[in-house]
Amino acid sequence: MRKIKYFIIILMLMNCSSRTYDRVIKNFDDSVEVVINHVKPYYVQGEPIGLILKKEYFFDLEIMSKNELKKIILFEPDKEGNIFIFDGSRIYKFDPNGNCLKKFKEIERKKYDVAFTPKRLRISKGNIIQLTEVSSLGEFKIYYFGMDGNLINIKNIEINSKRNVNNEHWILEDGMQLENGNYLLVRQNIRPKEDHFSSIIYLFNSELDVIRELDKREYENPLLQNKIRAVYNNYIFEVGDNKIITGNQGEDYCIKIYDLNGVLKKKIIKEYIKVSPNEKYKKEYMENFRAPIFDIIRDKFYFPDYLPAYHSFISDDNGRLFVMTYEKDSNNGYIFDIINPDGVFICRKGIKDFSTSDRLIGKIKNNKLFCIHKDNPHKLFVYKLKWI
Repeated sequence: MRKIKYFIIILMLMNCSSRTYDRVIKNFDDSVEVVINHVKPYYVQGEPIGLILKKEYFFDLEIMSKNELKKIILFEPDKEGNIFIFDGSRIYKFDPNGNCLKKFKEIERKKYDVAFTPKRLRISKGNIIQLTEVSSLGEFKIYYFGMDGNLINIKNIEINSKRNVNNEHWILEDGMQLENGNYLLVRQNIRPKEDHFSSIIYLFNSELDVIRELDKREYENPLLQNKIRAVYNNYIFEVGDNKIITGNQGEDYCIKIYDLNGVLKKKIIKEYIKVSPNEKYKKEYMENFRAPIFDIIRDKFYFPDYLPAYHSFISDDNGRLFVMTYEKDSNNGYIFDIINPDGVFICRKGIKDFSTSDRLIGKIKNNKLFCIHKDNPHKLFVYKLKWI
């Protein structure tokens, strides 16, 4: 116990010396609050200055496969610590001890169905489980289940739709329905004759009419451009606590917060330490383009002097943001910036890698982190968050 106390005291002293006591800079731009954070965390009275992760337990796929679970594609914890897992065919409900409490009905697939890519699994405030899937040939589906496993409804949204935005045809690549009935959908715009492609995060109403554009990423048309910047060009969105949080790797460290009707309420700006791509990053990036289909563009890739400000982020149920930067920590993980609900940068934490190329495979609920580490894809780990 004494060693643990000394460790916490040393950690607190280190955190105090590496943070700023300056006043947080907050401005307003057309009624939008803009919070400007420095490189160092701020000291905010009543807020934690550090975080310790304590591993509590893990779900082992090899053991859980006895219940016919094939793999863990998506997962979502509930308030009781149970976890819902989608394996590509059906949803399973497990308790914290790994016992299977329920198997949902298998999703029916027609023989001529194309392959669907699962995108989101979430529990809404009305205790409705929402599963979204997208195919490359024109279908975007949202399944709605009750907590008892019964299928309530299936919403089909056409991807290659005749609906248009600014008289343009569009396809969908991600999205979900919000608590107020609006839809948050990501439109992918690929025009073969233009220099750049784009993915745009849009808010639609319940009738699928556009309310407004929330965020946008752009990237090179690989066939027309002579050089392709070798970054992931991620877009990110999170939904929780009656707000929409968006970001993209095309901007500097800027995160936007909207209400569920698409009104921009806050921008979080942060100074950051620039990180150059290392050999591991370069190797992992180019692994995505090994297939022969990429032969005609593979030599066009170049690595920039510096990587984007951050890779991705997730939020917890208290409104905090956990932003994965490209800074490495001493345990071969990545440094996360932790930002409080007011948009203030309060502390940093190195966490073992649980990212993919386009997102974080993790959820934070009830002060616990549920995640699948990159080097151990067959286990879902659960960590208790201890704030100091």
